[in-house]
Amino acid sequence: MWMMGHLYESGIGVKRDFKAARSWYEKAAATGEPDGMMSLGIDLMRGNQQDARKGFEWLERAANTTNANAVAELGYAYYKGIYWQRSDKTKGLQLLEQAKLNGSGRAHLYLGYIRSDPKSTHLNYVQARLDFEEAALRGYEAGLLWHGNLLWRGQGGPEDKVTATKLYERGAIKGNLVCMHNLATSYSSELNSPIKAAEWYKRAGDRGFYESYQALSLLYLEGKLGSGRNADGIRYMRLAHENGVIEATFLLGTYYEFGKYGLKQDLGEAREFYFKAADAGNEDAKTALKRLQNP
Repeated sequence: MWMMGHLYESGIGVKRDFKAARSWYEKAAATGEPDGMMSLGIDLMRGNQQDARKGFEWLERAANTTNANAVAELGYAYYKGIYWQRSDKTKGLQLLEQAKLNGSGRAHLYLGYIRSDPKSTHLNYVQARLDFEEAALRGYEAGLLWHGNLLWRGQGGPEDKVTATKLYERGAIKGNLVCMHNLATSYSSELNSPIKAAEWYKRAGDRGFYESYQALSLLYLEGKLGSGRNADGIRYMRLAHENGVIEATFLLGTYYEFGKYGLKQDLGEAREFYFKAADAGNEDAKTALKRLQNP
């Protein structure tokens, strides 16, 4: 029953349906299935405080079955703190280390998050690399992504963009959207292959990682995919804007303000885009509005 819930939540072989997923998780949890209890707990903890309390209780019940991933989830919940439950980093780390010793790839992943967080008092990029690498070996795509990110930035060891790119490619093939985006960026900035970059940006954008549409737009507008492709560039920038990418909204404002990339100068349109971006917190848009108000 848990597997049915997982299939609906992930959209594997069926249309993604979170309501159906929860229904299957509830059925699995009711039979005492540890993965069902854990997944129901995680799902409920995304909701309001009342649901989160119920979710926390389900996590505790799942962890009491010695399910290592459930112990990891409970540990990460203690570490972060949830609603009424203040953060207990000591207990959280103890549970995560316990889960790690019992073979939980999820524990490695969460410990990697903690140890790669610049704001964390447990910052340790060297150990984070090892944790993400182990998480990836245990099947977690996010391990590939974050291990690649640390290699790309040279955190926890020498910079290694070649290996990072290989990790992004592995994650992209598995369907990780951020890996697709990062792989495209590597093709564009490191491997001098804008056509391959465009393919991966489009694939990520089409699947819902809309920042990739903005990146694809810039490849067109900067002439990296041939001359005379401004219309394609503007089309993808609009798609990014329409799907909530605030930087794309700001950039469209600049294109209208200065009449760039085939768009006629239109200060009214520019203001509309700047207002939308500024309302979403974009500081450059706020500056641009001041500039237009005080020419």
